[in-house]
Amino acid sequence: ISHSIVSEDTLIILAYNLKGRVIEAGHSELFSFDNRSVVVEEIILSDASGGLIATSVLNDGRPLVPEKYELSQNFPNPFNSQTTIQYGLPQDVAGVEIIIYDLLGRRVRVLREDAKPAGFHRMTWDARSEGGYMVSSGVYFYQLRVVEQQSLQVIATQKMMFVK
Repeated sequence: ISHSIVSEDTLIILAYNLKGRVIEAGHSELFSFDNRSVVVEEIILSDASGGLIATSVLNDGRPLVPEKYELSQNFPNPFNSQTTIQYGLPQDVAGVEIIIYDLLGRRVRVLREDAKPAGFHRMTWDARSEGGYMVSSGVYFYQLRVVEQQSLQVIATQKMMFVK
């Protein structure tokens, strides 16, 4: 890996493999950034002969770390067997909870993760209750809560639909 700074706000990174090994297709992390103000504007990939490979910027030019807490709409929605919930953290937190509620406001399930760094993250819900039973079709709500300095903060709530 080599890099060069073109200007005060532009960094070009060149990654290459001198042993001729192939980078496998799919999702993989080649680089990570600790800087909260990094914006990826363009990714150019080429094969061994110099031919361009189609790709896109995964973060659509957005900062890799949000400026404020975010709770995105689950996908897919409506869903059948499982759904993914994405959230964004502007700073490192001691813990994260996504609480699933039914239409009457009863807690159905709590998804927990320990300390998480600033950035975008995902959790998956398998449409099961705390007891492991498949929930009924219907509307559910999910709420993002974060643990900061030993206090629990409610961030946002979204609605989703489960269809068997």
